This record gives sequence, structure tokens and C-alpha cells, in this order.
Amino acid sequence: MWSSSVSPVEDRIAALYNHELKERGYHNLVTVWWNIELDFLSFSVHDGHRRQQWTDKDQEVYFNPDFMRRVWFPIPMKTQATVRRPDEGFLRPHLYRDKLPEERKVVLSPEVEARVQAQEAAGRLVFGEETVTATK
Repeated sequence: MWSSSVSPVEDRIAALYNHELKERGYHNLVTVWWNIELDFLSFSVHDGHRRQQWTDKDQEVYFNPDFMRRVWFPIPMKTQATVRRPDEGFLRPHLYRDKLPEERKVVLSPEVEARVQAQEAAGRLVFGEETVTATK
């Protein structure tokens, strides 16, 4: 479990998609949050964004309550990425246990530690009863 001053682990995959915006042109594709104490994973998956110059007519059409209520999009999204099953997901984020040892004290319960070790051996997320078989 974490000391009370440390937040859950967050890991993200991002890339510079809009070079014109320099450091503001990064796009976050996937974020994984891991509450170590509960061994709870949460994911946020995003489709790509692109810059758009809106004409006055576009703004009238697209940016009004009726249009927004219908959840219409001017162009279809390229992906509908989602994680439906554990084997489609990402592994628990790496803990970097030796990083900043004075500020970050990472202590896992024996159950969570076993799941992490089983995950590393299996190359995929491991939950519950699988832990026993994956660590043998």
C-alpha cells in the first residue's frame, strides 16, 4: 500500500501529433491508473484529435445544443478502442521501486505482489485464482 502522501500509479502512452504546437501538441492515447492498495486498474482510451478551422456557418451548425444533444460528429472517429477483457488490456504499470526512495515507499500486500509476479511470468494481467497456477 502507499503512504498517505503518494497518489496511485499512473502510466500513459502519448505522442507528439501536432508539431506546430510544440510541447502543447502532445496527444494522450491511453492512460492507466493503478490503485495498488485495492489492486484496481482504470483505463482511459482516446481517439485522435485534429485541429479544425471552423467557419461561421460551421459554428452555427455544430456548436448548438440541438446538435450536441444528438452526439453527432462532423467526421467519424477512426477507432472505438476499448478494453473488453483482461487479456486485451495493459499490464499493471511498472513500479520503479528504487526511484525516489525517500519520498516513495512502495509496499505491496502479499496477494498483490503474487499477482504482479504472476503477471510478469504470464505476460498478461492475472487475477484471483490464476495467481496460484501462474506462480507455480
